[in-house]
Amino acid sequence: MKRISVLSIAAIVAACSGGEARNTDLAASGSTPNVNNDRPAANAPAKSNPAPSRPIANVARTTTVSSGTIVSSTMSQQLNSRTTAPNSEFKATVASDVKDASGRVAIPAGSAITMRVVKLEPASQNVGPNGRLELAVVSVNVRGQEVPISGKVGTVPHRFEGRGVTKDEAARVAGGAAIGAAIGQVIGKNTKSTVIGGAVGTAAGAAVAVKYAMKDIVIDSGAAFTITLTAPATVTLN
Repeated sequence: MKRISVLSIAAIVAACSGGEARNTDLAASGSTPNVNNDRPAANAPAKSNPAPSRPIANVARTTTVSSGTIVSSTMSQQLNSRTTAPNSEFKATVASDVKDASGRVAIPAGSAITMRVVKLEPASQNVGPNGRLELAVVSVNVRGQEVPISGKVGTVPHRFEGRGVTKDEAARVAGGAAIGAAIGQVIGKNTKSTVIGGAVGTAAGAAVAVKYAMKDIVIDSGAAFTITLTAPATVTLN
């Protein structure tokens, strides 16, 4: 019994010595023993990697102006049948806000309209007393965006400006005088009659010149007119 007790005591002492040695080694290295064997606590929340943030997309809002909408407009420049070439483009301006079905402003006042000259011909005997005037709408610039539109242009206020007697009209006057002189010779058969006939012929030629004289169509800047949309127009609001 005494031998067993001595051995047991020796084993206990050895175990204590080994533990002290291990503790001494850990202290020397600056490490702390993990009493939980490196296992996470039962109640510790699980780690998660947050998803990277994404920028919010700027979604453009659009609206549609329905067919049949009337766009009040004004001319931004003068047109003249003497100087304005057919198929040339010119500018007009939206006179008042154009709204969609919900009442939002789709096309603000002041937006620039691009238009095209289809026909712009002076009044003459061949064309007619009112000349020819036809304009078409091409697009409207809404907040920097060019929006194609289709529409019927209403009556555009205009005036006529006499061009004066042209070279061709002067030839008509001379022809009339020559005819008058010939008639005077046939009727009077003397120089005096010829002079009278020439005077009559000149008057007749002047009448012909007036009849055939060209009068230019002039549309002044600021002239008000309307455009009736013949197809829906989609515009961006932002």
